[in-house]
Amino acid sequence: MQNYVSVLDFGSSKITVVSGTKNVNNNFNIFATGVCDYAGFMNGEFIEPNLLRDCIATAINNAQMNLNHKITKLYVGIPAEFCVNEIQDVSVSFKSKTLLKKNIISNLFNKNEFNNLSGTHSIINKSPIYYLLDGDNKVLDPIGSYANSMVIKTSYIYIENKIMALLSSILSSLGVKEYVYISSTLAQATYLLNSSVRYAGAYLVDVGYISSSVCSVMGDGLIDLKSFSLGGAHITSDLSELLNLPFLQAEQLKRKLILTLKPTAMDFYEVLLDNKIAKISVKTANEIALARIDMITDTLEKIIKTFSLKANNNIIYLTGGGVALMRGIKHHLCKTLGKKVKIVVPEPMQLAKPEMSSVVSLLSTAIDLNKF
Repeated sequence: MQNYVSVLDFGSSKITVVSGTKNVNNNFNIFATGVCDYAGFMNGEFIEPNLLRDCIATAINNAQMNLNHKITKLYVGIPAEFCVNEIQDVSVSFKSKTLLKKNIISNLFNKNEFNNLSGTHSIINKSPIYYLLDGDNKVLDPIGSYANSMVIKTSYIYIENKIMALLSSILSSLGVKEYVYISSTLAQATYLLNSSVRYAGAYLVDVGYISSSVCSVMGDGLIDLKSFSLGGAHITSDLSELLNLPFLQAEQLKRKLILTLKPTAMDFYEVLLDNKIAKISVKTANEIALARIDMITDTLEKIIKTFSLKANNNIIYLTGGGVALMRGIKHHLCKTLGKKVKIVVPEPMQLAKPEMSSVVSLLSTAIDLNKF
């Protein structure tokens, strides 16, 4: 346990703290988990900021009880709703043709900062997308090459200063002495998508409970990043309101839906309501759910059309617990988006669930950062 790291993940409906390590087979050893339900965030704001400290404290305390040790350092995942992404060039010219070594690239990359948003935002991640040698030689790994000049196409991810100040104040008051902020979306992109997929350029969509994000990724960085306040809870809410069901029963119904069914008037889903079995028309329930899913899909389509990266593989990678578990969702999204949809989840079998993607990606990223 001596080399474990702890991460804090802000999901759409719960805050999760996890402590763990990776073993030699790249599987995770999870030593402690702490969870607290909360109202989440939307439109770039926490819904109940006055309760945020208590929720974070509960998640940390629950993890500490399992860990039997106080957590004094946290890697904190920042959702896309609180982030801005920008692309800038970091460049250098050499006196003569130079062999590019790791230390040359690291020194150049680390000493350059881009501060256009310094008044309202702060940099939390900086990562290379690709390298341009001598003006026209585009490479993904320049080490071992010779060049007279080099440009690093660089992705900068910023956090809103007001959110950082809020979280830093809370964490300090809870005895967390050191906290490192990480873009949750970047962590997911680099963990869930292998290098060959990223280097070709790809879209990753995380549909959560009440908030979703979509990004384009290339190399080790994000080119485009957007978020929108729609998710799986909106489907449940529609089912609840239009079918006059309590929210809990509407959530149970949503998990029963099979979106690819072509129902007759005699087909029903069954839910337990007031200790009795209630029958819900398959046709009606599916139509309600699909109407909201199509709203989510339409938003995704509009966002992707604005992206500067036009991915060549015609695949959208989907994760998050909002819709990815719904039966028939891939077929429906493929039909409406006109692209292949692939659901991506963490690799370890016990963690291979789309709702675990964010926290596991954060843990993997934190473990890698902690090595240096």
